[in-house]
Amino acid sequence: MKKVAQKKLGRKKVRATKASTMRLKPELQSALDNISAQLDRPKNKIVNQAVAEYLEKTSYKLRDDIEGTLQKLRAYRSKDPSFEADIERFADGEAAYSSDDTHEGKMDDSVHSLSKEIQQLIHA
Repeated sequence: MKKVAQKKLGRKKVRATKASTMRLKPELQSALDNISAQLDRPKNKIVNQAVAEYLEKTSYKLRDDIEGTLQKLRAYRSKDPSFEADIERFADGEAAYSSDDTHEGKMDDSVHSLSKEIQQLIHA
């Protein structure tokens, strides 16, 4: 991997910026042009600030969502730590519907014939 170019500014190391191509809707481009002119700031700085704020806000939301999901999962697992109830429900479901399963305990003929053909080709 390539190392990111760094400049030393005092005691801090600053990573070099990377050029990116973004496609903005015309109305967003126009608004960006206007804000840049009004604030007398480069569009690049405005876009970087906007993206940084969006990413920060979104990352906090995602973190909160993940933490909420983990809390629910931990609460669920604490009710049945060895999943005995789930395993039992699964086994009961399999047993209850096995008579409706036309393939229960039977070899699929197409798989069997394919296996037979492969064996024949191997031993030919």
